[in-house]
Amino acid sequence: MNINDISDDKEIKLPFCLIYEPTFLMAIALEKSIDINSLARIREGFVENYFNMEHHKTHPNVLFDFQKRIIDEGHFDAYSHWILMKGDPGGFNTWFESNEGNWDAFIEWFQVNDLRLSEANKFYSAQY
Repeated sequence: MNINDISDDKEIKLPFCLIYEPTFLMAIALEKSIDINSLARIREGFVENYFNMEHHKTHPNVLFDFQKRIIDEGHFDAYSHWILMKGDPGGFNTWFESNEGNWDAFIEWFQVNDLRLSEANKFYSAQY
């Protein structure tokens, strides 16, 4: 890494990995094990930390904006279980048995609220 690539006379521009790694570490700090439920909590904690630490202002990311919207709408637990279900079908089925109403509400919401990408909001690491 060349310091001239990440700074100018006004500010140091941290590479995206130096923003995301501490944010992730904060999200996993209290977890004792890893399963589909803890991964859902970690994912939500990461997004919450990303916005609380105001990284969205310096390192915008359309996926995290979308995930924050899912959190604000109350569907993130179902969304994460949907994303992760193929990695732990048994864990998903156990979660689903207790959360069928939440699942149905998420599916209904998601059918009309998908992630939209455009030239204006695309994300790639070379931006940083």
